[in-house]
Amino acid sequence: QAMFHDEVAAHFEFEATERCLEAARAGRPSVLEVLRCLVENLEDYQCRIEARELAWDSLQQRLVPLDASLRHRLQDETLLALELRLPGALRCAGRTEAELMLRAAELQAECRMLLEKKTAATEAHHEHSSELRREVMLFEAVEYLELQAGREASGTQV
Repeated sequence: QAMFHDEVAAHFEFEATERCLEAARAGRPSVLEVLRCLVENLEDYQCRIEARELAWDSLQQRLVPLDASLRHRLQDETLLALELRLPGALRCAGRTEAELMLRAAELQAECRMLLEKKTAATEAHHEHSSELRREVMLFEAVEYLELQAGREASGTQV
């Protein structure tokens, strides 16, 4: 979950930097663009979290039904992650076009790296879950055969 929040926050700062760049090119003030970006990212996250039924609970270290309490906690964690990136996004409002282009490239690379880390962690979790499911199925099959020990087992069962 922490990786997800880091990625959302980095993407916010990247998007805010791009908006500052567009505003600078158009000769508009960009502080309001940063604030709009923050609000839109929060609203987007809220819509996505409302649509989900399950979420990773970092306290329980597993997927759990997404109840109101967990939804609120995840929204608070996301808000905190975005607030930590807000000063950097606001600093972009005062940068030159060249500085903004450099910062946007740095943030894009950071977002790509965070996405790759999150994808790798998700894939590892899925692989581990698949292995556990296979082990459970094997255990259940062995248990069934043991219960049927008094009866003859067919070649297929064995």
